[in-house]
Amino acid sequence: MDWVDELKRLLPPHADQTFDADWTATEAQLGVEIPGDYKAFCATWGNGGQLFQDLVFSGTRERDGVPKFVREARYFTRNYAQLRENWPEKYPLPAGLVDQGMLPFAFTSDGDFVGWIIDERADANDWLVAILEHGSGTPNSTGKTFAAFIIALASGQVPSDMLHPSLLARPAVFEPLPTR
Repeated sequence: MDWVDELKRLLPPHADQTFDADWTATEAQLGVEIPGDYKAFCATWGNGGQLFQDLVFSGTRERDGVPKFVREARYFTRNYAQLRENWPEKYPLPAGLVDQGMLPFAFTSDGDFVGWIIDERADANDWLVAILEHGSGTPNSTGKTFAAFIIALASGQVPSDMLHPSLLARPAVFEPLPTR
């Protein structure tokens, strides 16, 4: 069974919907490739949406020609750069979408970010997911690619010290964002 089939068992997608997403503009504006397992997830579960009613995933929906994924990545990198400038010892990641920088794909209402640590030596599909808790400058690596992370998340196998326990106590349901 591949990871998509396993995730469908754990986290059934809505009906038989499919979601179109053109990642070309998003990747061009970011200057980095988005891992294929994330794109496959968005094509099946939704081009952006919420898991556990609070973990919001980014998609390609555009506003003023800028995809949501790009707006959120720019917001994160701009804020992280300001924090790093003021407290370099607490915020050690390089600021920006560069090697060893962080590319977020989701966030919580508590201000936590979930994303990949960019590794220019590796294929984007092998990048590991990390969680940057609000107020922390150093992300915690999950040691998992996106596919392995989302399966662990849906099956309750993500350590509670990585995401707030109240978030993980909620039912694993993914609600796609409206298409318009």
